Amino acid sequence: MTKKEEKRNGGFVKLFKKQFDHPIWDNGKYDLGKAWLELWSLAVHKEMDFPVRKDNKIIDWVKLLPGQQYIFPETQAKRWGWSYNKVNGFLNRLARKDTFKTEDGPMISIDYPVKIPMGKKVVRWGLRVTIMNWGFYQISNGEKSTKKNKTLNQEVLNTFEYWNERKTVVHRSIKKYKGNINSALNDYSEAEIREAIRLYAIVYHENVYWWKANWTIKEFLTRGLEKFQPACNPLESYKKRGKEQFEKQKPKLSYMQ
Repeated sequence: MTKKEEKRNGGFVKLFKKQFDHPIWDNGKYDLGKAWLELWSLAVHKEMDFPVRKDNKIIDWVKLLPGQQYIFPETQAKRWGWSYNKVNGFLNRLARKDTFKTEDGPMISIDYPVKIPMGKKVVRWGLRVTIMNWGFYQISNGEKSTKKNKTLNQEVLNTFEYWNERKTVVHRSIKKYKGNINSALNDYSEAEIREAIRLYAIVYHENVYWWKANWTIKEFLTRGLEKFQPACNPLESYKKRGKEQFEKQKPKLSYMQ
């Protein structure tokens, strides 16, 4: 790759989500690239409870963490002008490690389908989709430190605050962890560390995963940082397997069968 190409391909572009509702975008013509970008636009930027509706009434809630979304394939099929099978095939391709020959592993991770009865013979299959590398491109350049910590390296402080925001093991003070974070930043970028933390938090909080290590940030950086890089595909590696495990992991929601 030439220096000119590296300059052109470097960095990233931030877009407001409302742009995806603009007529110039929502013109009914979707190819693979456009569908992929729309999946990014559907991902939430902070933890939230997503409402599941039936006849415009909320019947239950699904927990979403940053970088996740809850979709119905048939809804996307209608919006994109695709068949139901084409949407499922597209999602499955994104979830496979070697589909698009990228070095970063799979592009998404898909939770087990959630069966939602919508009538006597109508069933909808909801999918919780996690965008891989979502955190890598979502760092805010406008994050500010408090007066108390204003002398700390900004990347160290950003990493520490991001860790606490994920609500695994929350630390009150950064003092004894500053050295560990600095050491990690020698080998990984701030974005790479944050993305690994995000994936670790998903595995930690959600019951579709069997692995539950209650690490401090020090333990995570020394023992888990490499394991939770997107290329290692942790959302697939630590997912529960088998019918018996699947039955145990299902959320206790009223519409589940």
